[in-house]
Amino acid sequence: MRERLEAVHRRLLRDPLFQINQSFLNTTESIKLTTIEELVGSQGSQSVLAFLSKIDDESLYLEDLSGYVKLKIIKNAPNEEENTAIMPAIYSEGMAILAQGKMKGGIFEASLIGTPKVETRESFLSSFPSFEVKSKHGLPASANMVMISDVWLDRSTVLQKLRTLFEGYCKNRFLPELFVLMGNFH
Repeated sequence: MRERLEAVHRRLLRDPLFQINQSFLNTTESIKLTTIEELVGSQGSQSVLAFLSKIDDESLYLEDLSGYVKLKIIKNAPNEEENTAIMPAIYSEGMAILAQGKMKGGIFEASLIGTPKVETRESFLSSFPSFEVKSKHGLPASANMVMISDVWLDRSTVLQKLRTLFEGYCKNRFLPELFVLMGNFH
């Protein structure tokens, strides 16, 4: 867990949006990431990079290396300034997410949830010029792939959902070049 979260954190810090500029002349806004531990007693809106987890099998939690906090996705009233937004993605337990919200009664009330931005190959290689590229073979840049985690093939409901997913791709004549299924295959 530690290595995955640290790798995503380092990648985000290379993005200008997450670089805190010390210059008082610069007016561009940046996002400061807060740890779960720092949320306790915090005021105002905070941004958190954490894993999505279920600790008691009922509620969602945000978990990082400093701790965990119960997550509540709030829906704002139409007259409020901030609107709730859940960025399009398939969210699963154990994935790293970015959440923005406020602490209220020991619960993190998120008004914005999304996945960390993907870094391009060019950006990665420019950040690590000594990184040795072994091969340039692979899928074209326009290739699509589908990654699915928590696939329990011994559960009939999972098999039914996979069938629905594959039928949907066939029906829409959109066939990704690669499907990656991760899970318990007992």
